[in-house]
Amino acid sequence: MDKVKIGLIAANRGFFSDELAAKMRLETIKAMQAAGIEVVVPDEKMTNVGTVGTYTEAKTCAKLFKEQNVQGIIVCAANFGDEQSVAVTIKESGLDVPILIFGCQEEEVLTMQTPRRDSFCGLLSIGEALRQVNVKYTVARVPICFPSDQSFKEELVRFAAVCRVVTGVKSARYGQVGMRPNDFWTCRFDEKSLQSELNVTTVTLDLSEAIAGVQAMDPNSAEVLKVVQDFAKTCDTSAVPSQSLNKQARFEIMLRNFVKEFDLDALAVQCWSSLEANLGICSCGIMGRLGDAGIPCACESDIMGALSMHALRLAS
Repeated sequence: MDKVKIGLIAANRGFFSDELAAKMRLETIKAMQAAGIEVVVPDEKMTNVGTVGTYTEAKTCAKLFKEQNVQGIIVCAANFGDEQSVAVTIKESGLDVPILIFGCQEEEVLTMQTPRRDSFCGLLSIGEALRQVNVKYTVARVPICFPSDQSFKEELVRFAAVCRVVTGVKSARYGQVGMRPNDFWTCRFDEKSLQSELNVTTVTLDLSEAIAGVQAMDPNSAEVLKVVQDFAKTCDTSAVPSQSLNKQARFEIMLRNFVKEFDLDALAVQCWSSLEANLGICSCGIMGRLGDAGIPCACESDIMGALSMHALRLAS
């Protein structure tokens, strides 16, 4: 998979230390990059030390996020960060993506002479400002920490997975091969609602067309025979009749072609009992092989099951 692209808002406030804010910005960037994340953040020439603390800087950062089409946003309260700037950045970007907020730990036990961050107050203010403009967000499980802490490293892995799932599912295309068996109410779904709520497209193929495609395929073609041979690498096929194995190879090729033609992310395939009755095979082994190849396959035309499998693949 490509790296997940996440925007970073290092929230700053003018009368706090720019030096300390810049330090936490840099440490957060390093932690994100170590987690395999592509970081999108204003550089030191675009805003004050690459942070966001004014309306103008918020507009600059929002424009950057929008142009880069980030898949998630992390808000780092580098100090008592300006909450309005954070809210403006997110709203102006126009992006509906997962958002994680956290605050940075003080360097040491505070004294009258210690430069302070006061990030916990900033985190509370940022959260309240986001609620006021109806922006949903998640607070890090350890809300105040150093970006180099193990807890934050774990948080980044989890958040990156969330961003991959949200991005992947929101634009997903699932192939439905055949209708659900009448007995299985558990596989019912509302195709229109899925499209309107999550922008998921369902591409349908009647099972009779799939079977006809298998029957029209040359059983002795090099492509079919290669898949038959490859089956033996997946599992013990010694007890499977050669004719059945050949049909399974053709059915797999048909499904792969369907995925390629319509750019599908996952499949939901009717099996029981039409495929057995009309083609003389089961699709379980084929679907397992496709899953191993990165094409999740749910049984019995269960599109919501396919969505769940796709989400798990994105998360992992």
